[in-house]
Amino acid sequence: MGSKNRQIAMRRDIIVLVLYGLLTLVLAWSLVVDIDTVVAGQNSDIHINLWADWWTKKALTENLNLFQTDFLFYPQGVSLVFHSFSHVNTLISLILTPLVGQFAAYNIVILLAFALSGFGMYLLVKHLTDCSLAAFIAGLVFAFHPYHRFESAHPVIVTTQWMPLFALALIRMVHGNGESQGRYVALAALWGVLTALSSWHLMLMLA
Repeated sequence: MGSKNRQIAMRRDIIVLVLYGLLTLVLAWSLVVDIDTVVAGQNSDIHINLWADWWTKKALTENLNLFQTDFLFYPQGVSLVFHSFSHVNTLISLILTPLVGQFAAYNIVILLAFALSGFGMYLLVKHLTDCSLAAFIAGLVFAFHPYHRFESAHPVIVTTQWMPLFALALIRMVHGNGESQGRYVALAALWGVLTALSSWHLMLMLA
């Protein structure tokens, strides 16, 4: 592909990413207008997600054991080894919190999962079919299907954006030449690690 064609393709991809972002904002408008006072999802589990963000920061800044706490079930405490941490989402949320507040930071992370999930699937299907329209529709279905929207209360389920990128890197690794294979091995490892650190549930599905 020539330099000009690559630039055109890149501009098209950027437009598609913006479109997924706009669609996310439109579909979640009721959340967007109150982004700093409400939390994404209609489930009581949302409270434990905010707690996980708070506990992660506390454990890291006060040199506590992240996977054991007596702030729950005091005084005996409880193991958090099997707690549904979503470390990547928590990291992004903690970075954003000083800028926009805890609720808005958490909600932005959830909204990003939808836009980036659509874009990741778009890139995968465009590579497989060489059809931008089919890829765009595939991204719409993957990002905004009812179950994905329903699970917006669970970061460990909604954070699917790294999975199609892993598949894309894996396919390019298998079919690439020697010069490019090393790069795609690294990318596949990156997307796999990000999936695992977002959700062990999704990592098992990815495996």
